[in-house]
Amino acid sequence: MSLARRVARLWTAALLRPVLVYVLFAALMSLSCVVLTPPGQTPDERNHLARITQISRGHIVGTKLGSIDAGGEISQSFPLEFEMLDDLRGHAERQTDLQALHRLASRPWVFEQSWVSFPNTVIYAPFTYIPAAIVTFIARHAELSIVVTDYAIRAVNAIASVTLTACGLALARRGTLLLLLLACLPMTIALGASCSQDGILFGVATLATGLMTRLDPRDRDCTGNAMLWGGLALCFALLAVSKPTLLPCALIASALSVRGRRVRGWMPLAAGVAALSLWTIVGVRPAKMQFHAGLGVSDGGQIAYLLAHPLRIPALAWDTLAFSGHDLVRQFVGVLGWLDTSFPDPFYTGVYVVGAAVLSIPLWAWFFAPGERQDPRVSAAVLSCVMLAAGSVFFLLYLVWTPVGSPRVEGVQGRYFLLIAPFLALLFPAQPGAGRLLRSAALHQCVMVFACALLALDTATLTAVLMTRYW
Repeated sequence: MSLARRVARLWTAALLRPVLVYVLFAALMSLSCVVLTPPGQTPDERNHLARITQISRGHIVGTKLGSIDAGGEISQSFPLEFEMLDDLRGHAERQTDLQALHRLASRPWVFEQSWVSFPNTVIYAPFTYIPAAIVTFIARHAELSIVVTDYAIRAVNAIASVTLTACGLALARRGTLLLLLLACLPMTIALGASCSQDGILFGVATLATGLMTRLDPRDRDCTGNAMLWGGLALCFALLAVSKPTLLPCALIASALSVRGRRVRGWMPLAAGVAALSLWTIVGVRPAKMQFHAGLGVSDGGQIAYLLAHPLRIPALAWDTLAFSGHDLVRQFVGVLGWLDTSFPDPFYTGVYVVGAAVLSIPLWAWFFAPGERQDPRVSAAVLSCVMLAAGSVFFLLYLVWTPVGSPRVEGVQGRYFLLIAPFLALLFPAQPGAGRLLRSAALHQCVMVFACALLALDTATLTAVLMTRYW
């Protein structure tokens, strides 16, 4: 055997699997986020922690104080917003006050209860908060401090997020590179290693995408078994009840179903609608209040305005994207903390270049690999559903967060679109097998080695940015 063949055989002897690469680097980045991010320095962390605490006490539905506030009964020692190191918020030049952190860290749970306000999270469904609620219940009875509980919740959420995402990557038969890129963005990792439910929901969205990549409407034998469709229905029930804007993505499943067996294709949508409707009646109505009512925000008033001025909607969309589009893209990649911790400009440029290269793969398959490309009808359905879901984010924020008649949508953040993006993987060409990106083992290995180098740089940059920002 020639030397070249020996080297080639050695090079491809053990293929690097995307899911294993993801778990390695996601674990390292999640550890950095858990350890290096001070308490209170992720969006609405205090209010997410309050909702988790409420659920851990068995109180699933919140309460309202008339029409001015909403929350529930939790520990009297629970910190106020300004006590969660609020002097760091919005001040990138400041670093953690160790004395203030020590005072906060010494605060214990007390069993005496008092009413606490957290109106923006009290209406959230409890399901994706369950791991954190279990941790909080144990920590409270073990007499750990509130801050130690906070760090424990972050760690458990990170584990759950990485586990769900890894399952989706392992199942995926299309778009694995896109899923890997999205899963390792700094914003995705930071959400997973926080008290928010968004990291776990990203894992559920990736899992749903992985399941759907196993369906092919052109193959009558590829109808999917009952467990697969049941798994999809459960995923979309969780996604819809937690983030109603993801409900349009359930329509993709109907496009992937085989003729003659269309009923299964509507199961995910039916499950999502049923779960959302039930929670709206049981959990949202008793605790929902109008945000920023004193600033001119009104759900009903905004709907009436849009119905009276439908021709202003295109200008509204254009002005919103023109004003905040660049910021939304940067936030999608990663602007951490309270949107006050940015990465170096070359980092964003590198992510844009890699992202553009990955997103060009479906176009390459369309012209050069017609046998592996996605069914055009499915591709059209995917693009339509993703655009509808993204548009519903803007629409919802226009209703609940924007003053009536405003020329732009307010309150939109780039992280809101991270849960929609995984479904774009369904546009990609079919892969040759589990954990195999390309038919050529040598090319697969080259791609994965390049990915490892980029993720190593990603990990180092994330760690350095958090260390420099907060410590």
